[in-house]
Amino acid sequence: MVLVGHAAGFSLKALTPFVGPLAKIGVWLFFVLSAFLLTLKINASGISRRSMVEYGIGRFARIVPMYWLAVCIYFFAGSAGIDSAADLFDAALMRKGYAHLWTIPVEFKFYFLLPVIVLVVGYAGRLGVAWQVLACGLIILVCQALYPFWMTPENSIQMRWYVASFVIGVACAVLYAQSDEQPSLRRVQLVVLLTVALLVLAMPVTRNILFGMPYGPWLRDKFVFISLIWGVFLFFCADRLSGAGPGRRVFDRIGECSFSIYLIHWLVMSRVSAMAGDSVSAFIACILASIIAGMILYYTVEAPLQRIRSAGLKRFPPMPAG
Repeated sequence: MVLVGHAAGFSLKALTPFVGPLAKIGVWLFFVLSAFLLTLKINASGISRRSMVEYGIGRFARIVPMYWLAVCIYFFAGSAGIDSAADLFDAALMRKGYAHLWTIPVEFKFYFLLPVIVLVVGYAGRLGVAWQVLACGLIILVCQALYPFWMTPENSIQMRWYVASFVIGVACAVLYAQSDEQPSLRRVQLVVLLTVALLVLAMPVTRNILFGMPYGPWLRDKFVFISLIWGVFLFFCADRLSGAGPGRRVFDRIGECSFSIYLIHWLVMSRVSAMAGDSVSAFIACILASIIAGMILYYTVEAPLQRIRSAGLKRFPPMPAG
């Protein structure tokens, strides 16, 4: 979704009203999904000094080295607005957001808050799963009272605006872990169809055709509602979106390389569009070239770094008792 949305902005601007907002919708899915997966992981390992140290080291090693590499690449390439030494340091220290890289500070800052939220929700769980969901709802309401979604600055690196998206992922993980029965295939298919229908209805072109609403930035601050849609989608479909065949293997490989693809695609698309102009072929080339470049970056840099990270965590000495 991010690649399609950004490729339209770079190389097929006539398509932007139709697919441009997919980029933000994809980012909000990323926020919900990351909180969903990390909540399951924290609950599985438990909250202790050792697990939290391993969690902190693991999250830093997973995100920051590749992010710093991307910042340096964009600086030397003169792209994404990282044009000076001041920009370089602001980006590296996550003090400002540049182009698509604004999402990384938001995500990284939430890593510090997530264990606290999981701990609070866990305490509420002593009274039952309904109280855990209620705790998540109260956190969302408090955050919305302090930082209402309609006042969210465009592409803000301040995590506080997006807490609701992450907490929806936490609530989804709580319900998912407590669910004993796998939803039927028919129910999953219905949820998928409803998800697609709601997202299509949220698009500017659909609202313009059906309701006469003018094109504009209406969707850019609706992340709370879109995140709720993604939360329901994940709860019902997390165990059902699987299968065999070449299509699954292709998406597995893309998913494996997705962080590298995300980091590098802005540079690739800017270069491809500069050479190929505004056309359908340039749009397709932007997407394919971004995937290829991201895969190269993954296998040459990210995968070796992940192996070092995993090996380092395995050698991590046990924490003393007490």
